[in-house]
Amino acid sequence: MEPEVIIVKPGELFLKSKPVRRKLFKQLIKNIKQALKLNDVDFDYVFEEEARILVYTDEINEALTVIKNVFGITKLAPAVQVGSRLEIINEAALELAKLSKTKTFDVKTKRVYKKFPLTSVEISNEVRTYLADKTGARVNYKKPNVTVNIELLENKTFIYIDGILGLGGLPIPASGKVLCLCDSSFDSIIASWLFMRRGCEIVPLHLRVDEREHTQYLNHTKSLGTFSYGFRLKPYSEKLEEDMIEQAEAFAKEVGAKAIVLATQDPKKLPKLKKQTELTIFAPLIGLTTKELNSIKKNIQQA
Repeated sequence: MEPEVIIVKPGELFLKSKPVRRKLFKQLIKNIKQALKLNDVDFDYVFEEEARILVYTDEINEALTVIKNVFGITKLAPAVQVGSRLEIINEAALELAKLSKTKTFDVKTKRVYKKFPLTSVEISNEVRTYLADKTGARVNYKKPNVTVNIELLENKTFIYIDGILGLGGLPIPASGKVLCLCDSSFDSIIASWLFMRRGCEIVPLHLRVDEREHTQYLNHTKSLGTFSYGFRLKPYSEKLEEDMIEQAEAFAKEVGAKAIVLATQDPKKLPKLKKQTELTIFAPLIGLTTKELNSIKKNIQQA
């Protein structure tokens, strides 16, 4: 039995009001479809059902590799879809879990369809008993080798073993457009990535002094292309001709950006810089440790 659908679980979207949540779900679905199409991954359907997004595709592994880089997702899981009779659920869980006497396991159930005759706890207990009897594997509630996840809807049930963590955040461009003032360092890319994660369409701008720095900026900016679903990433460059913030402000207004993002880690610079512009200035790297910066850099480069 092979997975046939990917369950996509949004995170922060549930903190929003219903009208906003509907809008964000629609945007996230649009971004997922765009990611799959741009990476030549075939799919049949992508739609929302019961506060989750379902992606039906024959290319499960390829789709997972792509979708995990779409902002607005906390978890993805390749799942099998079966009926909602307990005996069918038991058989599917047995085939999918591949348990043996040397393995421990647990079962977690989410009963979305509340009219099902058994509660979530009762379903989990029934499946645990069945799997233990059939395989000799032991139940371990704290640190099982295998966790069988069951999500029961009205007319179908999804079962999956492994889940993949998403990037979280919000789907782009839910939070509008910002100008990311970049230099040749990778810190600029990290600052830009963090604002993409917050659902912002970014406009990277490099105010160059020499061509070597400009080349580094362009090379670094390519790393953001892996995550730029929901907008068209276009790096800009201008020769530095006047005050940096004033020039950035003029460019931001030209492209419709509502704020400027800087890669500085020095909070003492901000008060002076903020006086030079009418736009809001953000410095997302302030307060991050070297370990945290390196971790984000690694995630960006390895995506």
